[in-house]
Amino acid sequence: MMYGMIAAAEHSLVTFDAPDYVKALRMCGLNPGQVDHGHIKKITDERGTMLGGIAIVVDEYGLRRPPLNQHYFGIGRRLYAGNGLLYMFDAYGTTVDYIDAAGDVSPRWFAGAQDVERAIEAGDIIRPFRAVNGRIEWEWPS
Repeated sequence: MMYGMIAAAEHSLVTFDAPDYVKALRMCGLNPGQVDHGHIKKITDERGTMLGGIAIVVDEYGLRRPPLNQHYFGIGRRLYAGNGLLYMFDAYGTTVDYIDAAGDVSPRWFAGAQDVERAIEAGDIIRPFRAVNGRIEWEWPS
């Protein structure tokens, strides 16, 4: 199965083949059971019918790690930390080969936490936070 890897420190996105999802995670430096999944792109036909999408998997605590040795990237207005695994799925939710031939995912690379902060202040990136019942419990970079 083909996957995509966002290598945050190297500022690169590459495709690679892995025999299964767990091996793909490990090849990206991620640990099963310690990850978060997100949906980054919906793929539709000209009538708006859902054909599938692109998802990302990242370290669940990447944004909470000390910024000094962390590497950041953004996709759209979302901030991510550390490496990311990309995969595609079809209209039924079944994982299919990841293909980035059209450049569907274009990470924005950040030089460090100060660079991220400037992007947040400019409104280019949403400040990551965790809220429970409308009350903010955590906000990046604390």
